[in-house]
Amino acid sequence: MINNKINEFLFTLYIFLFSLLKVLTVNVQGISTQILLVCVLSILIVSLFYNKMLINIRVLFFMIIMSIFLCIEFLFRGNSETGNYIYNFIIYGGITVYLYSFVKDKNQVLFYYAYFSLILFLLYCWDPFNGYLLTTNYMIFGFNFMLPAFAGLYIGGKYLGIKWMRIFALFALIEIVLFANKGSSFAAFFIIFIFSTFFVNNNGKYRLVKRFFLYGFALTAIYIIWINLLNIINTLINIVEKINLNSYSLTTLKSILIDRTIENRLSEREQIWQNAKDFIEINPLIGSGTAAFHSNFGIYPHNLFLEILTSYGMLGLIIFIILWLKSCKVVLISSSFDKIFCILMLCLWVVPLTFSMNIFESKEFWIFIMIGLIKPISNK
Repeated sequence: MINNKINEFLFTLYIFLFSLLKVLTVNVQGISTQILLVCVLSILIVSLFYNKMLINIRVLFFMIIMSIFLCIEFLFRGNSETGNYIYNFIIYGGITVYLYSFVKDKNQVLFYYAYFSLILFLLYCWDPFNGYLLTTNYMIFGFNFMLPAFAGLYIGGKYLGIKWMRIFALFALIEIVLFANKGSSFAAFFIIFIFSTFFVNNNGKYRLVKRFFLYGFALTAIYIIWINLLNIINTLINIVEKINLNSYSLTTLKSILIDRTIENRLSEREQIWQNAKDFIEINPLIGSGTAAFHSNFGIYPHNLFLEILTSYGMLGLIIFIILWLKSCKVVLISSSFDKIFCILMLCLWVVPLTFSMNIFESKEFWIFIMIGLIKPISNK
């Protein structure tokens, strides 16, 4: 490994660290926390010594502000979940943005990202056939494992010249559609749509492709097939049975789809969202505090905007919108692989956080925030 690419490697390794180690920690749950702690500290120590204990002044300012804010939240608006959320911010937010602050070569980051994605796919592609033994359930399998695996493989095949990765990207997409949650499928197609419509070539020229409507039509058709997949499977089972062939695999797939449909009923999600909307009315201006909704209802709002509004009110939402706009401005003026990286980070949080997950457990969300706060370095 080239020495001046160590920061890029450490940053990308940390993004994938918890997912890659899951195959190990799931079998030694008694010491899983210790294993993760040792790995995290090892990455931090290497980074600190390699960078001579330096830190980007804007990252330092950001961390000081966030530390003061979260301490105030804990002391004056604390609840049963505040401590967990602060811990998650340190792990998923603070350490991530610290490591990101030393990244200079986004091309190298994408290269590492693509190969880590391949490893992730190979480790967990069989998990749905083992009852999600490693990844726990179809939602975690989708958002935390197959979606980032697909994204990295897709980027590797499309922009890094590693054409054989397209085959693995296709298999990852198929697994997402068949065995993950609908949000992961939507996020994967969103990635395809964004990168295919707003074309980015290797020379750094960005233009709106005329095939916008063609891709839109194709993805719409795929989505229609996807939501009717259960009916298609039933038809195939009937055909197979009529010719007296074994339909075990199709029957198993049908059972998986039925179970997923039952657990994903919109009525449950809509009830959570309605509870969140009612909760916002308690303190619409500044919210009720970090994790207040989670503490009261035992579950987070499953929506980015509702989470911000329940926790920090309209004032907090305005601040986040300003930060997002700053990052979007950086994306627009970035060139070459900087823009590919920025768009990738955006795609990996915007859909999952809109329909599920929460901001304190999304590394990509905090990376995108920092994109607007740290001056971008162009790849020459």
